[in-house]
Amino acid sequence: SYNNFGLNGQWLDFYMSSPKTYFVDNMHGLHPKEQLPNFVKWLVQAEILDDTKTKNITAFGNLLSSMYVDMPDLVWQIIWINLSYNSPIARWYKENVEWHFHFTENDIREMVKNDYPNDSPTTIKNIVYALFRTFRESPIGEMGLLKEVEKLKYTKDGFSDLSREAIAYSLYKFAENQGIKTFRVSDLYNEECKSGPYREFGIAKADLEKALRSLNSDANRVLTAELNMGLDHITLRDDLNALSALKILTK
Repeated sequence: SYNNFGLNGQWLDFYMSSPKTYFVDNMHGLHPKEQLPNFVKWLVQAEILDDTKTKNITAFGNLLSSMYVDMPDLVWQIIWINLSYNSPIARWYKENVEWHFHFTENDIREMVKNDYPNDSPTTIKNIVYALFRTFRESPIGEMGLLKEVEKLKYTKDGFSDLSREAIAYSLYKFAENQGIKTFRVSDLYNEECKSGPYREFGIAKADLEKALRSLNSDANRVLTAELNMGLDHITLRDDLNALSALKILTK
């Protein structure tokens, strides 16, 4: 079941500051039936909580919570990456709305309706509204994912100010999803590619390569990038996954 409540930045601020007691002391002020279940669902889709019943924080959620005060921008970038895999509407938006496309909220509803003809108009309206609220009410919208160009008209603009850590995390998620450890930069810009840093953020190839060179020069590097002499190969470490790579980069 979908909802019309987006992921609100202030709600997450409050949760991240007291994850152990958040659901125990009920100090959050969220309506227990109308708002709280929707917020919990977003946290599960962001991989911060393990499920909607126990509401236990994951190892990954603990890492994000420890990073949140000093690196809030990075945490929100990571959250968007996870939502773009686990939230049906975020994933649909990532895969089906092209960069620099101009649209209204109604256009997006029509596009979703074409892909999900069995869903009721109310369900589709609520789910699209929830996504738009997430973009408007959290820093995710500031990543070029929903930019208002004139009243009620938007574009998906792209974001090149992406952190090295989020790029590495995105590459590991991409590779885990594909069951691979080596791939090329050009693969990520292929029309058939439905995830990775370009699909998630619209980062320009030159900016991605700059970040890859920086990651490649780390003493304890999480990846190898061969980008000279016409090469564009990326090799990830066999002993790391998205979470452990992120831990190394944020120590």
